[in-house]
Amino acid sequence: MKNRKIYIALCALFLTVFVFTMAAHAAVPIRVSIKFILDANGNRPTTGQLNTDAEITAELVSGNQILRSNITEYEIHVIERVDLAGVSQFYSSSASGANRDALRAAAIAAPATYHWRNDAINIFINGGTGSAISQFPPNNDIILMNQG
Repeated sequence: MKNRKIYIALCALFLTVFVFTMAAHAAVPIRVSIKFILDANGNRPTTGQLNTDAEITAELVSGNQILRSNITEYEIHVIERVDLAGVSQFYSSSASGANRDALRAAAIAAPATYHWRNDAINIFINGGTGSAISQFPPNNDIILMNQG
């Protein structure tokens, strides 16, 4: 009888460890599409912290480390990086609600021009000097990031 209780306790312990180990490795993807808004000459922003692929990769690695260290199953997955030409009117737009909404409306009206994705969070990085702005549900599909 005593051996059976020990066996059941060990099985329960093993099952608990197994379930928590599997849960720690399960990832719920946060799909993002990153777009650099180019200036009128076709250049990415030259100032700030987010203007090269290496800087973007470093930020994404850091973001995923933060998510993992807080014991969450979320993980950021970049599905594309695009240099966005032909929309330089948004190159210097500050991170304001009005500018975010204007960019979102333009992108939804011309999805091919803006590489708008309905299956991801659309992150637009420009040369503005502010910070960043996003939106809450149901329109939480856009982030406008400046270089400030």
